[in-house]
Amino acid sequence: MTRIFRTFSRLRWLSPGLAGLLAVGLARADYLTDTGYTALASQLQLAGTPLPNGANVTVAQIEASERSVVSGNVTSYAYVANVTSGFSGVTLTNASEIRYPSVSSGHAGTVAGYLFGDGAMARGVTNVTAYLADDWIGAGSLNTTTAGLSLTAPNVENAEVTNSSWVGTTGNVTYDQRVLSRLDYAVQRDDFVAVVGANNGVVPQNLMASAYNVISVGLTSGGHASGNSTSVNGAVTFPHLVAPLGVTSYATPVVASAAAVLIESARASVGTATNGARSETTKAVLLAGATKSEFPGWSRNETAPLDRVYGAGELNIQNSYQILTAGEQTTDGAVAASGWDFSTISRNATATYTFDLAAPADVSIVLTWNAIYSGSNFNALTLGLANLDLSLYSVGTGGVLSLVQQSRSSGNVEHVWATGLTGGTYRFAVNYGANSAGNLSSVDYAVAWQSTGTGFAVVPEPGAWSAGFGVLLGLGILARRRRLRRAAA
Repeated sequence: MTRIFRTFSRLRWLSPGLAGLLAVGLARADYLTDTGYTALASQLQLAGTPLPNGANVTVAQIEASERSVVSGNVTSYAYVANVTSGFSGVTLTNASEIRYPSVSSGHAGTVAGYLFGDGAMARGVTNVTAYLADDWIGAGSLNTTTAGLSLTAPNVENAEVTNSSWVGTTGNVTYDQRVLSRLDYAVQRDDFVAVVGANNGVVPQNLMASAYNVISVGLTSGGHASGNSTSVNGAVTFPHLVAPLGVTSYATPVVASAAAVLIESARASVGTATNGARSETTKAVLLAGATKSEFPGWSRNETAPLDRVYGAGELNIQNSYQILTAGEQTTDGAVAASGWDFSTISRNATATYTFDLAAPADVSIVLTWNAIYSGSNFNALTLGLANLDLSLYSVGTGGVLSLVQQSRSSGNVEHVWATGLTGGTYRFAVNYGANSAGNLSSVDYAVAWQSTGTGFAVVPEPGAWSAGFGVLLGLGILARRRRLRRAAA
């Protein structure tokens, strides 16, 4: 069988060791509580509000193969989850089967459990497409080739959330860039949320956390590759979020599952069905709701607004749900102390949002927008990256503005985290300035914010409430391949 990228090489099996296995198991028992899901369930139960579960949200699961099986003249690859047990009502379509015959994969099954299993946040997801990662970057989806000229665009992505619990490289920096730019192009064109894992350990990989338009995921423990030290897209930093799992292969689908819950919630909220479900909005809402109390050393600065190791912080679905359901706000006027907006800004323009704090509070604001690739040669797309900045001011007597904090990174995420603000009036501004890549006269953006006086996720959790845990972990013995490999390895 001809392969665009010769990524199937001899498997090298790895064990995370006893400590690693214990960490994975303990994280499984606690992660729904630690990420705010159990508290959200309690909050909505007390309010008589249905708990969103990702119903009618379409998902794609992209997996590297953990082994190959030869039978006669046919080689099959292990990359598909067995959804016959623990996955109520799920219909799984294998989009790579015609090119890469499949057998079931334990790794894919565990990832699927966190993503859409009966114990996951998005346990209502029933429509799932599976891909082999090698096929997905080639003919299955992105249509990446090694030829110098390609007029073939990526296939239209019908899934609303994609999960990539694998890392690696094609072995060629030019080809890696083609994969990443095609993915960013597809996210912008088709408006889906692409959630990808950072590598475990300290060595980063080009694929896939170096893409601009993804949500990259690491571990609450910090045991993942971080920063921006890959050989492509130097303005990208990773991870964006962390989750309390033992390996990034399993932290990634937890974030993807939360994204599916938010998309369903946006559709159910009057006035947010369109903009609230956009990929930029989902990313901003997830990052703005992240918690930092787990990380005493969490830090940011003006040009590096996300912590180098922990990104925006740990996923908290309760905070993000509250931001989303606070509703879309309007620019250049008074807004609520929590909320979000999806809008378009022109070059050299500024959009402002003014809100009041009735009491001392902490404020989290996240601004996101997509890198926009263009051109007819899809192997050499032109990058358009708007230079947006985010600033928070206090508003004094006579409307005098005093700068509280700025975020001016070279990428496409800005974050303000201001703690201990006094009561009063505040204004934050989104500015589209100079020094942008490409000739973009305007760009869409999403901004999300939350203010609280006592820390996020303040709703108490009744002791009688417990969420179901329908997914069982296997032993966690993981395989690594030389190039594309599962991020858990």
